[in-house]
Amino acid sequence: LFCRFHGSGGSVLTKPGSSGLRLGSYRQQATDPAILVFPTRWNEGEDWTDQYLQLTSGLLDQLISRFNIDTNRVYVAGASQGVHAAWDLLGMRPGFFAAAFFQAGWPGNASTRVIKDVPLWVGCAADDEIVGVSDSRSMVSALRRVGGAPIYTEYTSGGHVGGIVM
Repeated sequence: LFCRFHGSGGSVLTKPGSSGLRLGSYRQQATDPAILVFPTRWNEGEDWTDQYLQLTSGLLDQLISRFNIDTNRVYVAGASQGVHAAWDLLGMRPGFFAAAFFQAGWPGNASTRVIKDVPLWVGCAADDEIVGVSDSRSMVSALRRVGGAPIYTEYTSGGHVGGIVM
């Protein structure tokens, strides 16, 4: 079960396929199926609120109860503005997620101590003109200061969108 929060500009009109996210081929899906969840907001320009996070959390619980989902393989990701949503969902559900992936964003409000043990990969481009590389760097540093061991990938170029897609 893979849950990915989109960034700014997304709404109920956003199509999940536009995110650039691909998790394998049709052949792989046939032998090792995955359910992809792309939460979205009602209106473009809104922020990811606690209400959206509660709804997403409830949806994940419903999917787990209705389908044969390996609860050791539940993942969360966020891109750009969706990173802080994924960060806060990690904080709301300690021990629930197997790993997380953050792309060119900034931390949420959850304590680094609560999420530090979740395997985490952070990626961004050094020339990100929208979020800025300093947000990803400081997020990784904060997690490492409390004993976390996030993987950090910084691309030399690509800008904001390229840093997410790479």
